[in-house]
Amino acid sequence: MRYYIAMAKTAISLLVDDTAIAKMAAFYDAKVQEEGPAMFIARSVDVTITCYRKTHNGLHKVLFQGQKAEYEASIWGHVEEAKPKKEAGHVSVFSSECIGSDEVGTGDFFGPICVCACYTNPDIEELLKFLGVTDSKKMTDEKIRQVAPNLLQEVPYSQLSLSNEKYNEVFAKG
Repeated sequence: MRYYIAMAKTAISLLVDDTAIAKMAAFYDAKVQEEGPAMFIARSVDVTITCYRKTHNGLHKVLFQGQKAEYEASIWGHVEEAKPKKEAGHVSVFSSECIGSDEVGTGDFFGPICVCACYTNPDIEELLKFLGVTDSKKMTDEKIRQVAPNLLQEVPYSQLSLSNEKYNEVFAKG
């Protein structure tokens, strides 16, 4: 299992209509999935684009995640609001207590769906920096295996696994 640490502004979501979804699917050469919450998932080295099925308002939610999330979202109309420049030096990602979560397996056919959430604060952030924890996509499997025992012992977390049958049962209920 990979551990995902919340990084500053790495996810942007847009609500788009069917026409935009068709253009996105063609642009990313994405294969539309028949089942599950995601219509398609497209990946590159720097960004993952996940298109979810229609929401209650008839639009699709598209989530851009990764180092180039803002750039990719800007292709489809997202414009980041101007922000004041930050002073040089370290800016804490966790200015107070924080809980982050991520899931894996929602697009898989054979494996279970796993969700993990963890709690952090400025003290835990110092430990994460000391261990060299960053975005899991930037860490090697070897590094993840090296720091995982410390994370499991020092960072409060909760993990849930659902079988495909249970996930489908819950998903069918909306």
